[in-house]
Order: sequence, then structure tokens, then C-alpha cells
Amino acid sequence: MSEQINDYINKIINLDFIQALKMTFVHMTLCFVVLGIIVFFQWFSIFYPYIECIYFLMIQMMYAFQYIQRKKLNPVFMLFSVLLSMLFIYYGKQYSILTLTLPVLFVHMIYLAMIHRMSLYLEKRIHFFIEPIEAYFKQLVPVFIAALLIMGLIYCQNIYIGLFISCVQLCLSFLTSIIGILLIVVLTCVFWLSGIHGVAMVGILARPFWTQMLMVNLICYINHQAIPYIGVEGFYQWFVWIGGSGATLGLVLLCRFFAKSHYLRQMGHQTLQSGLININEPVIFGAPIVQNRYLRIPFLVAPIVMSLCTYIMMAYHYINIPVMLAPWVLPSVFGGFWVTGGQIFSILYIIGMIIVSLIIYLPFFICYDRQLVKEENA
Repeated sequence: MSEQINDYINKIINLDFIQALKMTFVHMTLCFVVLGIIVFFQWFSIFYPYIECIYFLMIQMMYAFQYIQRKKLNPVFMLFSVLLSMLFIYYGKQYSILTLTLPVLFVHMIYLAMIHRMSLYLEKRIHFFIEPIEAYFKQLVPVFIAALLIMGLIYCQNIYIGLFISCVQLCLSFLTSIIGILLIVVLTCVFWLSGIHGVAMVGILARPFWTQMLMVNLICYINHQAIPYIGVEGFYQWFVWIGGSGATLGLVLLCRFFAKSHYLRQMGHQTLQSGLININEPVIFGAPIVQNRYLRIPFLVAPIVMSLCTYIMMAYHYINIPVMLAPWVLPSVFGGFWVTGGQIFSILYIIGMIIVSLIIYLPFFICYDRQLVKEENA
């Protein structure tokens, strides 16, 4: 049953439009890191008024490029993607560019999928005796249809764009609520405990919304306004998943400095360096945490407790809400300092959260360590 579920999940995440969406935001992450550096050091502030427009166009073009490349469509469709994006900016003046970003991305996904389907259909239906004519029409007709689709999508935008915007805003409100945050944490840990990369699974669907919320936070930060969204990726990355999913840095420290069994002590020695930079696959599959009756409970409980604590601290403004994106390979204390705009207290808080995770893991670690000592002695 578990293998069937894994196969089904793998088929879904390997769909071309899912992979194109994933790679779009993987590359946008790098752009956000650079943007964070610019804002952190207050460089090129002259470009701040244009950030929304640049962000909007980059996401649309990145997705179009990824999808066209995967489906091997005619590169001329990139030009149509630019045209579609610009027309939405022009005809959607009643909405802010930032509000339009994700709804237009979804329109883009539908638009390119329809072009691909029509191209495949026409390739099977267009036949001429002269091969050059057949090849010419197979290129011309999809381009003509792509242009008609743009006209139809723009003409009918008032029918659906408002609905798309409402759906996106509803998703953003849910994901930044405490219920949405806990759901993300629990799903991530459950996937890991099933042997599936939790962050990769959850991130594929959540990252477009995380990126949108982060961009809104950044714009508000630049304009000295209240920061609206707590549940951005930096919330999890630097304040919950300390050392990786399951907040395993506390477990690694226990293994490295307090383990009595040779196996856990050796594992702690080998995984401490990777744990400090948020790589915990060696711990998850090495301890192992997967299918381990001792460590499954703290692997789930620790990030839940840390999520609740961090949400309260940010809601009451003791900790700044993340407004930037830092490289994920930074140690948590530096990453938290970075994304909160340079708040010193965030460093002390993250150290406190490491101690909390260590305390949660401690009784389960002791039981598991004793069991391994018995096995080694036997």
C-alpha cells in the first residue's frame, strides 16, 4: 500500500507542469537571495518602485521558459507569454501588479497547456502531399491559435480574474494562520516518516504562495508598513526546521556529546557539520528516524512546539516577521538574523529554540541510546 502511494505521488510530482512550476520558484529563490542582499545593505534603492513589476514579469517568463523547454514547444511562444503578461498589466489596472502575479501565473499555466495540447492535435490532423508545406502549417497554425487564445483570455478576464484573485487571497490567509502553519509542519514530518522528502513534496505546492507572501512582506518592509504574513518559508526554515525538518539539530547535539552507544556517538560526530547547515538526511535515514518507535514522536512534536512558540512571538512583535530570503546553507542563527532584517534578539531566540528541541528529544534519545548500548554489549 505504501509503495502504491509513493508511486502515485511520484507520478504527480513528475508531471511537466508541476516540474516547471517547481523549477520556476527554485530559480526565483536565487533571485530573492540577491534581492535580499540589495535590500539588507540598502543598495540600488532607486529600483525599489519597480520591484513589483520586475517580480511579476520574472515569474511569468521563468514559468513559460521552463514549460516550453520541457515540452519542446516553439520558442516563439515566449514572445506570446510576454505579450500576455503585458496585456494583463495594462487591462488589469484596477488591481495591483503584486495581486495579479499568482492569478496570472495560473492563467499562464492553462494557456501553455492548451497550446501544447492543440499543437499535438494539429500535428496529427494536418497532412499535405508536399512535406515543406506540411511543416510550415504545423508551425503556423499553433502560433495563430496562440494569438487567438490571448485575445480570448484578455477579453474574458473580468469573468475569471476576480475569482482567481479571491482564491489566491484565501490560500494566503490560510497558510499564514496558525492552523495552516501547523498543517504544513505536520505534513512535512509525516512525509519524512514515510520515507518521502517532506520539504520537496510540500514545497512544490506551497512555495508559490510562500514567495508571494514574502514579496508582500518585503514591499511593506521597504515602505515602512506593517508586515502582514507570518507563515512564509523563512518562518519554517530558520525558526522551526532548525538543522532540517523535525528540528533535528537538538538530536544531533545529543548524539555528538551525550550518546553512550558507539553507533549514535559516531553518527553525531559525522552529522554535526551537515546539521549546522540544515542538511539532515544523514540523521533521518542514519539514526534512523524513519520507522523508529523512539524518535518518531519528538520528530513530530518538536517542530509543532517551535511553530507555536515562534508564531506567538511574531504575532506579538517580539521577533520580526521574515521579510527576506537567506541562503539555506547558512547556520540558523545567521539565517534568522538575516531574514528578520538584522534583529539581534532573533539569534538569542533561535539558540533558545535549539535548547527546546534538545529537551524534547532528550527522554526519547535516552531510551533509544540505552537500547543500542544493550544491543552493542550483547
